[in-house]
Amino acid sequence: MSIPNPIDVPALTVDEAADFYGIGRAAAYAGCNTYLATDGAEGIPCIRVGRFIRVPTAAMRVHLGIDRLPQDESS
Repeated sequence: MSIPNPIDVPALTVDEAADFYGIGRAAAYAGCNTYLATDGAEGIPCIRVGRFIRVPTAAMRVHLGIDRLPQDESS
């Protein structure tokens, strides 16, 4: 199973992301809640959309080391 392209699938549910991380549902929600509580310093990159939590595919790919962030060319 490969992680989807962010253009095709912009965000995943926490359950779907847990499969790619190889962890259980509870651990994935704990990682997302840590991310939200620490303003992104730790945990699984996610966003809150209303009452839902979603894991942006692009952020997950960077977090897992599959992709890199674009380099800032202004410096």
